[in-house]
Amino acid sequence: MMNRPASPPTSTPAALRRHRAQVATQLLAEAPQVAAALDWAALGQAPDWMALAGDARQLFVRRVGSVMLAPALRLWIAATPVAAARAALGASWWRQLLQRDGWPAMPAQAAAWPADTALDEAGVSGLLHGAGAAVLLATLPHGALRHAASQWLAPVAALLMPAPAAHTLLALAVQMHIEDGPPEAAAAEATQAGGAA
Repeated sequence: MMNRPASPPTSTPAALRRHRAQVATQLLAEAPQVAAALDWAALGQAPDWMALAGDARQLFVRRVGSVMLAPALRLWIAATPVAAARAALGASWWRQLLQRDGWPAMPAQAAAWPADTALDEAGVSGLLHGAGAAVLLATLPHGALRHAASQWLAPVAALLMPAPAAHTLLALAVQMHIEDGPPEAAAAEATQAGGAA
């Protein structure tokens, strides 16, 4: 379970080796050209979300995006995008999103994004992914790891976000992610809901 979203595990040398191996495995499987640019030191600095397997990581990226976009998503009323968001995030996450209050303000650039009525299922998923990828990249320091992550996460929304704001959003997403249960079960729920939509 993810409990250190923005920093690698540092408890033991064995845990760090496992973490590096998990990140390298994901990168080699999904983006070998990106993996070649990183050495063991860079892999050791990778945050936990980079070690998540494909579907679980994609779900986490969309969920981080939903936390950034929560003030707008909570106002959506059109049935198709609401159903698409619920399918892309999982029903229990969507409920949490609607029930919580006090969300951080969205970045100014996000205000120009399409209204719910302009989005179909693929558009909703793309919107959530792009926003989440932008937040996650803003939490990484400039350098080889951030460059690799930007290629791996593409497409990324064109948002300029200060690192402290991104870390706040990521911390909220991780808290909700932990409350929602194991990422594999949540990914399976979102995949099943997406197939049923």
